Amino acid sequence: MPGLERGREEVIAAGVIILSTVMETLGMTKVLVSDLGLREGVLINLADRMKTNRV
Repeated sequence: MPGLERGREEVIAAGVIILSTVMETLGMTKVLVSDLGLREGVLINLADRMKTNRV
């Protein structure tokens, strides 16, 4: 598959099938995907909360 890291093609394809099935089951037409990891998300959330003094 062009654009995918070599050796991850099967894992990515399987994940897409699972996601597609879950979306279809729940009647969803959109999904938001992030290329950031959990740690980055936690830091971004914390920074946002600190800006609005909600820490």
